[in-house]
Amino acid sequence: SSFFFAFFGWFALSPLLVNIGKFSPDIGISEKEDRVTSNIIGVAGTILMRFIIGPVADRWGPRWAQSGLLCVFSIPAYLVGTAQNFAMFCTARFFIGMLGGTFVVTQYWTSIMFAK
Repeated sequence: SSFFFAFFGWFALSPLLVNIGKFSPDIGISEKEDRVTSNIIGVAGTILMRFIIGPVADRWGPRWAQSGLLCVFSIPAYLVGTAQNFAMFCTARFFIGMLGGTFVVTQYWTSIMFAK
């Protein structure tokens, strides 16, 4: 269930970008390029975290790594609604994208579970 929460937090904004641009014009997501840019920034956060979380899961175990990811990066998922402009929104997307590191932890956790 922890992976479901991470997955939901990670992908929740992508389908809503059209409506966010329509109902919050002050953020500045009006063009398709803006939506693509925010998605690329989210993926960049994911790639960075995947390099970081692997050694973290090796050192402290997958439970602590998963718990840490969910605790720390649920904060930007909560605060993205307070974004006042496109830069703040993209910054939140970058940190929300780091929830994608849970794929590494879940794969590690599953491989440990079935190795015995």
